[in-house]
Amino acid sequence: MDPISKFLVAYKIPIGPWGKAFFGFLTDNFDTIFRAFSNGLNFILDGAVDLLLMVPPVLLALVVAIVAWLLQRSRPLAIGVFDRRDLEQGNGGWVWLDRRKTTRFRIGDHGLVAAAERDGKPAVWVSCADVERQPEEGAQVFWANPGTPLKTVMLAMHRSQTAPVALFDEGSRFVGAIGIRDVLSAVLRR
Repeated sequence: MDPISKFLVAYKIPIGPWGKAFFGFLTDNFDTIFRAFSNGLNFILDGAVDLLLMVPPVLLALVVAIVAWLLQRSRPLAIGVFDRRDLEQGNGGWVWLDRRKTTRFRIGDHGLVAAAERDGKPAVWVSCADVERQPEEGAQVFWANPGTPLKTVMLAMHRSQTAPVALFDEGSRFVGAIGIRDVLSAVLRR
């Protein structure tokens, strides 16, 4: 090894140990402040989520569309925000999940999905969480919760050869659908 390389290796600036000591000092001495800030922020965010979940999804979408129009004065933007063509109501309480009208489901009296169809034939209603364990037999229609990982939703879309995937909240209420545009925008944001 040449003398310059030996010098550089022998006399390194100890940035790693300095950083470890600095963050250790912050953690040891300001832990109470950080926890108080974190708890306060969690309280505000949980309250905002609870408040938004109390509003019916269609009303919330309408409010967001109006705010978008007021901020930008753009009719196409406001219409795009409130675009619900992917979720057209059919006869007998059926809801179409796609514009091609290949996949639909019907919500029963108890607010749960009573039946699902794909290409006009009965389909199996499957959670995205079970996509890897579910055998690929017959037509399947997948649903997800907001916490479902993007990878799992993409696998469900691939497995069923259709999109979108129905989206339900923690209370099993239908809130919308995750389509190809949603997946692509989420991937591009990463």
